[in-house]
Amino acid sequence: MNWYEIKAKGEDKAEVWIYDEIGEGFFGEGVSAKQFISELNDITAKNIDLHVNSPGGLVRDGLAIHNAIARHPANITGYVDGGAWSIASTAVLAANTVVMAENSTMMIHSAWARVMGNAVELRHRADVLEKHDQAIAGIYQRKSGQDTEVIQDAMAAETWYTAEEAVEFGLADRVEEGLKAVALSLSDEVMARFKNAPDLSQLKATIEPTPTPDNMNITIVNNLPSTGAVVDDSDGASQTEPIDLQYELIEHRRNK
Repeated sequence: MNWYEIKAKGEDKAEVWIYDEIGEGFFGEGVSAKQFISELNDITAKNIDLHVNSPGGLVRDGLAIHNAIARHPANITGYVDGGAWSIASTAVLAANTVVMAENSTMMIHSAWARVMGNAVELRHRADVLEKHDQAIAGIYQRKSGQDTEVIQDAMAAETWYTAEEAVEFGLADRVEEGLKAVALSLSDEVMARFKNAPDLSQLKATIEPTPTPDNMNITIVNNLPSTGAVVDDSDGASQTEPIDLQYELIEHRRNK
């Protein structure tokens, strides 16, 4: 199952859905940024609605997706339908306008990785992670206008924003009340992986009528691994691709 979907909505409009983990994982699930970008570049519509509800994924793929979206000639409106967490937040921030559903969340944090090796290798990986953090912080800084130090502190602290807080901080342009809600169900075990996760049950919207297979157009159930993809560095050492926090996701979206 792809972690994204692209739909043509006529000559002037297309919809892009990023509703799962970003990038190809350790066990071969997901799809690489290469395939996503190839399909994105085939879109000739003048306007694109980009819908995001994702826990993040591989940093390298996420940055490539951000840059591809930013370069696309269409006028792109990014919608955070449920959550834009970790590197998934950079995807939606590539849009010309960022709109938060009133019950949605955004989370930013520093890149991290699972690694093994000797002291020299671990110091090298720490340097690489810091360079990833600088690249990601630049995206947040350009969108928000906040000082780089403020962004870096927010990332280091793993900061979660409600829709209103994201707008106030400058990471989103507006909150759209009444935007079709996405119900998000997370286990206690999954949420324990995050340092500062809020009580998301307080952010869920009551959906009327109750979703059924007849009035939903997307149902995704995933058990995502908590490890990154192993890659080879130029020195031949086996290392681990930087990843964002991942979680078990059960989500529903109603038909428009």
